[in-house]
Amino acid sequence: MKKLLLTMIALVGLLVASSGCKKNEPNSHDEEIRVVATSSHNDIYNGLDVVFSAIVTGGEANEVLFYFDGQQISSLISPPYQIKYQIKDIAPGDHRLVCIAKVSGKEYRGEAVVSLKLRLGDEYQGGKIFSLNSDGKSGLIAATRDLEYSSPQGAEVGFSWGDISVIGTSLDDGKSNTQIMAAHAIHPSSAGYHFKNGYNYNGYNDWYIPSIKELEMLKSMMHLVGGFVESNVFWKNCYWSSSEKSAQDAFGLNFYVLSANYDLKVKVKKIRPIRQF
Repeated sequence: MKKLLLTMIALVGLLVASSGCKKNEPNSHDEEIRVVATSSHNDIYNGLDVVFSAIVTGGEANEVLFYFDGQQISSLISPPYQIKYQIKDIAPGDHRLVCIAKVSGKEYRGEAVVSLKLRLGDEYQGGKIFSLNSDGKSGLIAATRDLEYSSPQGAEVGFSWGDISVIGTSLDDGKSNTQIMAAHAIHPSSAGYHFKNGYNYNGYNDWYIPSIKELEMLKSMMHLVGGFVESNVFWKNCYWSSSEKSAQDAFGLNFYVLSANYDLKVKVKKIRPIRQF
C-alpha cells in the first residue's frame, strides 16, 4: 500500500512538471512574425525617388501600412510590399520609416532611419537652393521666376531701383536693404514697393531683393535655379540688387555678358527674389 502511494505521488509530480514545461515554451505565433523596413537609399535628397520596402516573415499579412515621420504615405494588401516615394520639401537630418503589418487582427512593426541631406539646386521651401552654408542646414533660396506685377499694359517685369538719395543700404545684407527700400517706395514701378508687407510666393512671405554680394552668388548658380531666359532686349538680361552705390546709382548685374555692375537708379531692370533658410 505504501509502495502504491509513493508511485501515485511520483506520477502526479511528473504531470505537474510536464504541464509547467509546456506553459513556458516560447513558441507563440506572435514571436514568429517579423517585419523589416528597408530603404533603397540610406542618404536621401529632396526630389529623389526612393523605394521603401517591408519584408514580412512568419505569417501572411492582410495589409502593410507605410509611415514616414509619423504620416501614412501608402498601404498595400499583397506582396511585394514595396512602394516608390518622392522625397519633397523635407528638412535635413534623420527621418523615420515605419512599416506596420496586419496579421490575423494583430499589428507588427518594423522601423528604419534614413538621413536627408540638402544640395545646391534642390527644390526646397518655395524655390531652389543656390547657396549652402557649411552646416548643410542653412543657406539661400531663389525663386524660380522673376518678380512681376499687373498694370493696365499687362504683366510688368521691369522696375526702377527707387529713391534717388542715399538711404543707407549695405553690400551684403539684402534682407535689411529691402526693408529700407520698401519704406521709401511709393509707386508699383519701384522694386521695393512690392515688399512693403512681405512678398508672398510659393507659401512663404519672407522673400527679399538680394544684395550685390548675394546677386553675384545667384548669377554664378543661375543654371541650377532656372527660370532665366536671355533676351534681345538689353535690360531684360539685367537684375537689380538692393545695394546702392550713391544717391543716383545702385548695383546690378547683367546675367549674360560682362558689363558695369552699377547703373542709374531710374533705369529699369528685373528682380529675382531670394530668401534665407
